[in-house]
Amino acid sequence: MPRLLLLFLLLGLACGARAAESLTWLLLPIPGAINLKQGVPDDGMALELLRALEPGLKARGVDVRYEVGNVPRMQQYLEQGRQLCTAVNLRSVERDRLALFVPLLVVPPMQLVVRAEDRARLPLENGQVAWQALLESGLHGAVHSQRVYPEIVRTSMQQALSDGRLQAVTLSGNIDKHLLMLSHGRFDFTLEFPLVVSQVMRTGQLKAPLAVLPLQQMEQLEVAGTYCTRGPWGEEMARQIDASLRELLQAQSLEPLYLHWLPAESYQVYQEPIQRFLRERAQQPAQLD
Repeated sequence: MPRLLLLFLLLGLACGARAAESLTWLLLPIPGAINLKQGVPDDGMALELLRALEPGLKARGVDVRYEVGNVPRMQQYLEQGRQLCTAVNLRSVERDRLALFVPLLVVPPMQLVVRAEDRARLPLENGQVAWQALLESGLHGAVHSQRVYPEIVRTSMQQALSDGRLQAVTLSGNIDKHLLMLSHGRFDFTLEFPLVVSQVMRTGQLKAPLAVLPLQQMEQLEVAGTYCTRGPWGEEMARQIDASLRELLQAQSLEPLYLHWLPAESYQVYQEPIQRFLRERAQQPAQLD
């Protein structure tokens, strides 16, 4: 009888103990956000934030592992309903249908990138570049054929591609290759996020230094976050990530993260709205829909 009682007690404890949940972060290698070293996640603004979230997630019974992926694989996994969360993404209507979005950070918008020596050739107004005047300036620009660009420039971009004022480059592998081409004089300008440009400049691979300048009417910060697969698992994991993020933001400042990874001039321009977003994010749970 004592043995039977002991068996029931052990079974009761086993049933009552909560098994740790496993969270797989599918990482998209983006220079400055998720940097790889010999194919392994090494550092980056987004990766440092994910690692800072680990103690809060662990306290909530969530074990974290990382898997390196790419956009086609991410799309496939989300469509299949695989239990994972992706990092790091900008929000899109298409992905909203497949997964739940949790905002993590805001970053400065895409900006104009030129060789530093060509800065004087740009149509500048109050330190900003007029996009339409740039397209009519005679400078030869290029855009990445597989990237999604801000809606405000999309129509004029398509027209410029049609009449040859812009070229579309198709590049496999890392998304920073067009910046290397720019530094080698293959074209005169492109568009990119300052976070990416800053990381590429750190690598020492550029033939000529690059300069980053804001575009008129493109001043809204971009929200970057994670997508968790739709369903009960994804909804619960999104809530755990959200709670861990708000707890982190209430406990410490993320300013050192921004100061390290963003170009100083970009952070100075957007410091106030970035800090406002982080203060509000610390208090407001994400709206999962």
